[in-house]
Amino acid sequence: MKINVRIFLALALITLALSGAALAQGYEHSVRATIPFNFYADGQLQPAGTYSFAINPVSHTIEMSDGYKNSGRFLVGSPEDGTSKDVAILTFRTDGAGVYVLQKAQWTDFGASFDIKRELAHLGEVRSLRAVETVIAQAR
Repeated sequence: MKINVRIFLALALITLALSGAALAQGYEHSVRATIPFNFYADGQLQPAGTYSFAINPVSHTIEMSDGYKNSGRFLVGSPEDGTSKDVAILTFRTDGAGVYVLQKAQWTDFGASFDIKRELAHLGEVRSLRAVETVIAQAR
C-alpha cells in the first residue's frame, strides 16, 4: 500500500511540473514598451517605465513585467483582433487629466482587450475616459 501511495505522489508531482512547464511555454511574442505615464492594469496603479508584455494567444492572457523582470502580473483579457501594422500596439483610455487605463494589447495576428468599466468600478473612479493614447511596443 505504501508503495502505491509513493508512486501516486511521484506521478502527481511530475504531472504538476509538466503542466507548469506547458503554461510557461505558452507565453511568447514578447515585446517591450516604454510607457511615459502612470497607468492602471488589472486594478493596480503601475508607475511609468519600461515594461515587457508577452501574450498567450490561446488563453488571451498577457504577462506584464517591469523591464528588469523583478515583478510581474498576469492580465486576463478577451479575444481582440490583431493590428494591421508590423508593430505591437498598446491602447490606453484616458480622461485627459492623468488617469490612464490599459484597454487592449495588439500584436500582428492576435490581441487581448480588458474590461475597463469593471476595472474603473473596482477603483471607484467615475471619470469619463473618452480619449485614447497609444504606445508602440518593440519586439524583443
